[in-house]
Amino acid sequence: MTRNQIILSGEIDGAKRALDTPLGDAPAVAAVVLSPLFTVRVDESAQITPPEYVLVCVAEDEKGVRCGATSHVMGRVEAFNAWVTEHVAATSPDHMSYRLQADLPMEAMPVMVSPSAKSP
Repeated sequence: MTRNQIILSGEIDGAKRALDTPLGDAPAVAAVVLSPLFTVRVDESAQITPPEYVLVCVAEDEKGVRCGATSHVMGRVEAFNAWVTEHVAATSPDHMSYRLQADLPMEAMPVMVSPSAKSP
């Protein structure tokens, strides 16, 4: 850094920026350097395979052993009601805890941060 430059650091929505501002009679020039920012969302485009869901029973017996039973792959979360009903009937009414495993197509979208945005 030269004697004629000042560096300002700040946060804009989590993005780091550095501003180099020359001092003196020369016109001020600013350069903004942003860290990559992305938002991740479900990709609902037609070219992607549909979501797949599996429900896993995590109920434990008296010895602390997990059941671990898994449903078959389903395309909608709402479809698990019938599987849970069958599973509870086949095992025990105590099997009320489950984990959902989801295979969802996702996409990352860049977030545009304006160089003129101000920190809160």
